[in-house]
Amino acid sequence: EFLRLRQHLNLWNPIAPPEMGVNIIAIAVDGSSHGRTAFKFALDRLVKTGDKIMVVYVAPKESGEADTKFVEEYITEGEGNGFAVERMILKGKPLEELLQFVNTTEGLKCLVMGSRGSGTAQKLGSVALGVVSGVQIPVTVVQ
Repeated sequence: EFLRLRQHLNLWNPIAPPEMGVNIIAIAVDGSSHGRTAFKFALDRLVKTGDKIMVVYVAPKESGEADTKFVEEYITEGEGNGFAVERMILKGKPLEELLQFVNTTEGLKCLVMGSRGSGTAQKLGSVALGVVSGVQIPVTVVQ
């Protein structure tokens, strides 16, 4: 069971092996430094020429346009590095929305996310833990 969990969590090698044929990589961001680190990790070590990046942010239901402006910085940075980048703004509870998104997005090969958001003192936040245990694709959690 532990071996299977390690493989599912992609702990052998945080970089997706070439045989996976990564085409679409989702990067979950939330405005925290952990989200920024995850984005940087994905650009530096995961995304290859020809891959598509999906920057995913789950906003609270009551948030407006101004609350998602930081996402544009990620779009600009990804495009500046020569990648096709798509923004995906979801509204609701982060865990529920990320699970729904990951489990229903066709062609998604990998999700990269920070180990926690800005609101927790734990090493692994509840959203990261819930996503890792609730999806069927490799998840790279960046600390």
